[in-house]
Order: sequence, then structure tokens, then C-alpha cells
Amino acid sequence: MIPDDVEVQNEPLSDFVRALLPSEENSFKSYMQNEFWNPSEFSALAAGLDPKTYKAGKAVELSDKEFVKRAKKANWIHGRLIDDMEKELWRWQQFLVLAGESMYASRWMYLKWAAETGIILSDLFFNALLPSLMQLYFEFGSINTALRTENMHSPKYHKAYYLRQAQDLIKQEGNLPPTKIYNHTYMQNVQRYIRELGGNYSKRTILENWLPEICDCPRGRPKISS
Repeated sequence: MIPDDVEVQNEPLSDFVRALLPSEENSFKSYMQNEFWNPSEFSALAAGLDPKTYKAGKAVELSDKEFVKRAKKANWIHGRLIDDMEKELWRWQQFLVLAGESMYASRWMYLKWAAETGIILSDLFFNALLPSLMQLYFEFGSINTALRTENMHSPKYHKAYYLRQAQDLIKQEGNLPPTKIYNHTYMQNVQRYIRELGGNYSKRTILENWLPEICDCPRGRPKISS
């Protein structure tokens, strides 16, 4: 795996050499067909990189700037993945397959981990997934997991329920800013239901900590009118 600072080799390649190299796009698609990946391969794919390109530390079909951006994301995913695998070896070891000096896990295991951990997958990777694997990623996302496993009276369930209803509202009415979501009549009714379950959360908590998880908006302290 390339180092965190990602040094890109800028030596120009002749057209003849380029023609001999396998297409990075085709190589990416080929890896996406595999049933099992090792951690490095998954990290590269999830960041939108061909694993061979990631390992080589240079790209032919990407600009240096774009390659560095994706490689840094792959490094971060790989580091997080290895840390979690070491902490929860009991959970992973029953699904790992050893081949030589490498270990492999199934696609669904990586996607389940990514969803539960909140890893944002690259569009290139996600769009290349089978529909069943896309559904798996959504099903094990933090919101679905909380709704499925948490007690109805717990703060985690309340937050997940609120965000699920907010997602449904966005699907119906388009991308709304957090304040409009909060003030919408439908969401006010959602808050009433949550209060019946024993949850009472401030407007600031919902706007600053909850809604930024599903809205295309920066985290921070928006001006809150009384």
C-alpha cells in the first residue's frame, strides 16, 4: 500500500507504453465482479480506485490531483478497517479466507462494515454494485440499524426515527434546508410522537447534530430564530 503522503510518479508515458497497460477502468470493473476482496482491494475500490493503480502509487487515466485525493481516502478507509478488524477479530475471523499471505472477506461483509461504520462510498464504487448489495448497504446503515435494534424509548431510536421521517420528506419535496425540515408541519408531528415516547430534544440539537447527517449542508451553528 502507498504511504499516507502519497508520492505520485510524474514520469510521462509514451503512447506505446500506454497501449500496453491494461485499462484502469476495465481493471476496476473486473475487481468489482470478484466475490471476495482483501482489505487493500476493498479500500481502493470504495475510494474509486483500481486496486492495481492504488498499489502502484500512480495512475494513467486520472490526473495527479484526483489520484492523490482518492488514494488518501483509500488510505483512511484501510486504516479504519484494519483497526476495526483487530478490535473485533472474533467477529471477522469466521468470515475470513486466507490465501498465501493475504486474507479475504466477502463483499457483503465489507459493505456491512462500511454501512455500520458510516463510510461514504465513492459514486463509482456504489454504482457498480449489484442492486442486492446496494440494498445491503442501506439496510445496515446507522438509521436502519438503530430502528431495528434499539429500544423505542432510547435516544438512538428517537434520532433514527426522526431522520428516517426527514428522509421521506426530502424524497417527496426535494432537498430542503434544515430549518425548513424542522419547521415543516409533518416533522412537527414527528416531534410530538417522539415526545410521547419520552424524548425531548432541543431545536439546536436537531439542527446542528441530527439533520447534517442526511442534509447536504455544513455542520455548524446556524442562526436559530425564536
